[in-house]
Amino acid sequence: MSAYLIKITRNLSLKKLRFERTEKRGGGEGNFSFDELSECIPDGSDVSKSIEASELSKHISDFLRKIPETDRRIFVLRYFYCDSIEEISKRFGFGESKVKMKLSRTRKKLSAYLTERGLVK
Repeated sequence: MSAYLIKITRNLSLKKLRFERTEKRGGGEGNFSFDELSECIPDGSDVSKSIEASELSKHISDFLRKIPETDRRIFVLRYFYCDSIEEISKRFGFGESKVKMKLSRTRKKLSAYLTERGLVK
């Protein structure tokens, strides 16, 4: 499980670096996706106090398995691969507002899921 977290961290870091260095590829879009996700996942200092990172990863994976496939794929594209809303909407043939709404609802469900399990306050 730790290899999984290391790979996620590495990929997110590389994606973020690419976004910060090139304006025509989104110029900071990755920062916005991390800010959106921070609403439902505690920061690193809280996680280390309450649970190990691997346990949080397990709960997020469990949550993602329980939601509809389309919602899961949109969530992963946005927060794992840091794709822009525009790219995701084109990929699925949805309007940008629909993608934003699906992401918002999924974040709220994730937050409720983690709260139920006592992982966030």
